[in-house]
Amino acid sequence: MGKRAWDRAFLVLTAISLLLACAVAWSPAPEPRAPIASDADLEAQSAVDDMSVDPVAPGTLRIGVPGNCYSGLLAVAERRGLFAAANQPVELVSFPSGRRAFRSLLSGEVDLAVVGDIPIASEMLDRSDFAVVAVLGRSSFDRWVVARPGLKSATSLSGKRIATQKRSGSHYVLEAYLDRVGVPLSRVEIVDMPPQDMPKALASGRVDAFAVESPYSAPAEEEFGMAVEELKDPGAYRLAFALVARRSVIEGAPQGLQNLLRGLIAAADAWKSDADGAVHDLTDVLLVDAAKGARQCRFTTFEVALDRSVLEAIEREASWFSHHGRDYGKPPPDVARLFDAAPLRVVAPLAVRL
Repeated sequence: MGKRAWDRAFLVLTAISLLLACAVAWSPAPEPRAPIASDADLEAQSAVDDMSVDPVAPGTLRIGVPGNCYSGLLAVAERRGLFAAANQPVELVSFPSGRRAFRSLLSGEVDLAVVGDIPIASEMLDRSDFAVVAVLGRSSFDRWVVARPGLKSATSLSGKRIATQKRSGSHYVLEAYLDRVGVPLSRVEIVDMPPQDMPKALASGRVDAFAVESPYSAPAEEEFGMAVEELKDPGAYRLAFALVARRSVIEGAPQGLQNLLRGLIAAADAWKSDADGAVHDLTDVLLVDAAKGARQCRFTTFEVALDRSVLEAIEREASWFSHHGRDYGKPPPDVARLFDAAPLRVVAPLAVRL
């Protein structure tokens, strides 16, 4: 081969080498290989996926319950397997109060809730997407008047200053209390005050008494850090705590509600035969303070029923809220429509006395 031919071949080979080098340089780097997941990693991810998709088993009823004695039947039924015996899976979701449980129901977070009659009466003025399916019991240990030392009777409140949170349930109960003991509203001065400020106002003499809402386990002197008089009158107001359901649940899970009520009726029978053991179940399931639970439950009776007295009480309360609350002058709706007795009537017809 002549010199020119070698020169041309050299140039061709050089160009080919350069092209190959550029191709290698321009080719994308291979993707890093993902590490192989261990069995523990896969199980952990599966658990996260399950929680995000559906944390509750199909057919389970989520029930919002206050952490106090009013949830007693649900705690007993859960602890003793009575819901399982009725073939109804249940998840109890604990809240600090019945109001909080009720709020969770109204927002759609739970299917049912245990709540007192006064929040029901207040809320029914604005909403109709829930109904009472059963009353679970009554208590005379909910609200009363705490007064300074020396005021030893209800009649001694005449001419005094009494603190309450106006337009609240405590305000309603205070007026019912004064009416029952014969002290006209015109003879007292009602002072609007947040509950947390009431004990200090009483200690300083700014008020002579206040209407207390939350039951407590310790003696009143220990609870408020001072000597006080407790002016109780259980006849003025007797709390009814009810099982309330969203109407969509009543329509969509009638069999589930019937099974749930069967378990609660069995729990009521168990409470009557073994009250001390039932209180233990309450404190164990809902982590309720044992002393508070025992004290509160002594003033509480349980019965799964729907009767006329509760309907009439809610009618009175709704009328009061329509004149004193945020919907002043708004006529209350038909309270009878607030009750849905169909599930309980199937399970225990004699328990429905509306």
